[in-house]
Amino acid sequence: MTRFYFDIRVGEGLYPDEEGLEFRTQKEAEVEVAQTLAGLDDNLNVETARIITELENTQPGPQRDLLERKLRQLETASHIDGWLTSPGLQPSEE
Repeated sequence: MTRFYFDIRVGEGLYPDEEGLEFRTQKEAEVEVAQTLAGLDDNLNVETARIITELENTQPGPQRDLLERKLRQLETASHIDGWLTSPGLQPSEE
């Protein structure tokens, strides 16, 4: 078995996975990541809606710039989630 580490990067912060998980193959590790990220999509949608609402009430300036940056990050995360949960990364049925 091989140990895989799933570090998380959020903005400038890096949160290393110090324990890791053991899988027999890289494909099994990729499936685990895809399944985990699938649950994150709901959280991304809620946070995106919150940021959009806040943007509607925020005047131009540093705070609005920060919110727009967060919104772009959430959109990127959603695209990555879509890619990782796509049928091409799902395990083949044996």
